[in-house]
Amino acid sequence: MFEDRFKKVTICAIIVVFNGYDCLYNTVESIINQVTKVVLVDNNSNDRTKKVINSILEKYKSIHVIWNQKNLGIAAAFNQGIEFAKKSNYDFILTLDQDSESSSNMIEKMLKTYRDNGGSYLLSICPKIIQKYQKKYDNEDNKISIPKKRFVAVSSGQLMNIKLYDVVGKYNEELFIDSVDFDYCLRINLIGGKIVECPSAILFHQLGYSLYFNFFGRKQEIILHNHIRYYYMVRNHIYIIKQYFYKFPLFCFKKNFFMVYEFIKALLFQEKRFKIMKMVYRGFKDGIFHNFGDYN
Repeated sequence: MFEDRFKKVTICAIIVVFNGYDCLYNTVESIINQVTKVVLVDNNSNDRTKKVINSILEKYKSIHVIWNQKNLGIAAAFNQGIEFAKKSNYDFILTLDQDSESSSNMIEKMLKTYRDNGGSYLLSICPKIIQKYQKKYDNEDNKISIPKKRFVAVSSGQLMNIKLYDVVGKYNEELFIDSVDFDYCLRINLIGGKIVECPSAILFHQLGYSLYFNFFGRKQEIILHNHIRYYYMVRNHIYIIKQYFYKFPLFCFKKNFFMVYEFIKALLFQEKRFKIMKMVYRGFKDGIFHNFGDYN
């Protein structure tokens, strides 16, 4: 039976918003009944998205919104939301992207995994990430799964005791977007913390956009990104390598191969190859010379 002390904990879900008018409503609907509080941090979205936020507020008056006057990036937005959660004395924080939809009972399953792994505040629990169009997995509520230790995890869906944030510190706002989650997870590892995936807790998330092609008669899917995202991917990858190579060399080697793979995909399948190559060059240069913050 689920322990009473984990039924009574308070959880603040922090959703970072930037022009997410087409997906934000579903994200809020999927999580609002699983947590104590929902905080939306809007990074100066367009009017269409702000209209969606206001409609959400009309339906759920308990939701708190932080309105930024410019796009501060995902790291700064998470920090703002978490500071609100700290001042309001919530026990746990859940970080979410605007296009992430939680499966039913996701939080209960993650809290159970948290309990089963000792319940230390030096512990972060993450769900299994599934592409949004694969929602058939949501029906597997009774699936038996074994928690997996992870070295890093994406920020969307991470459930942490707020004391862990006090120890690790703020998300790195210099990175703005991309590798923000990797940097934070590596810092969790540095203090002896642990990241555990709960495979039965499913989060439907959109990792870039999908492109399909035929490979020897079989339909294959690859994930691509817009040209600005490649800038942040490369620049912040350089930061991760410079910061953590001697501490976590194996992870950095694997990440190097991943970046090469992403670059090859972009050259083979993207239409704006020259523009992407320009962004990759600029990202590499800014990473080397430590020019961080917002690309614009």
